[in-house]
Amino acid sequence: MKITLLAFAGIIILLSCEKNAKVFDPIDSFPVSPGCEWIYTSESLMKIFESSSSNKVIDVDTVRFSVRVKIEKDTLLNDTMNVKQFVSTIDKYGYISKQYYYSDASGLKAYAYSHSSSHSFARKNVLSFNPVDFLPIGESLSTSQTEPSIIVIQPAPRLNLKFPLEINSAWTYAQPFEPLNLQIDKKVIGYEFLRINNLSYPCYIVTWIYLKNSLFDGTKIYDWISKDGLIKRQITYERTNIESAMEEGLESVQITETILLNELSIIE
Repeated sequence: MKITLLAFAGIIILLSCEKNAKVFDPIDSFPVSPGCEWIYTSESLMKIFESSSSNKVIDVDTVRFSVRVKIEKDTLLNDTMNVKQFVSTIDKYGYISKQYYYSDASGLKAYAYSHSSSHSFARKNVLSFNPVDFLPIGESLSTSQTEPSIIVIQPAPRLNLKFPLEINSAWTYAQPFEPLNLQIDKKVIGYEFLRINNLSYPCYIVTWIYLKNSLFDGTKIYDWISKDGLIKRQITYERTNIESAMEEGLESVQITETILLNELSIIE
């Protein structure tokens, strides 16, 4: 009888897993219609240590703000390349970034940006902190509203998301380049339902994999991607030094950044 019950329980578990797997259909597109908009809440938890050699936490600080991302328009770059202009704004700090994407059969690709910053390439030992470095699509790009808009074309388009996106999908996001000689890969490592404002979003969990550069040891980035776009991002920097343009730097800090969707408007 015990064996029969165990076998029956096993069947139930298998059926449950199969049912859940079917819920998470592959994602084969990303919202790119002008007018689509996402509003996120960003929160950074900073643990400040006594020194780089001490595990004693002497202070904890939290930074919160909202990030708005909107697809403003179709844009023609280099007179030949049709792209979508994503505009990310952080009103609290008076910052704006512009990112230019396009989709093809292989996925969503980053073609150009306005002003690069240090977010995606934050080093383990020194992190130049800027509040705009919480942008939600994939490129970490920023420009002050008071600065001229300079559009930088990528040497080669970056594959931000590979289609179809499904369990065990893996691809190279950034090829090695000077002066960092850094390669960034991405991989789908699981899936999860995220419930926000009484709505459920089935998401694939994508991890960023920093290769061939020890400066990025301890940097961990995870994205939760649904058919409606980026729902959540979590970034951890282990024991880094902060160089800030706004205030005095900190010697030894652990930072966990989380951006979470608050509202969205998707136009088909």
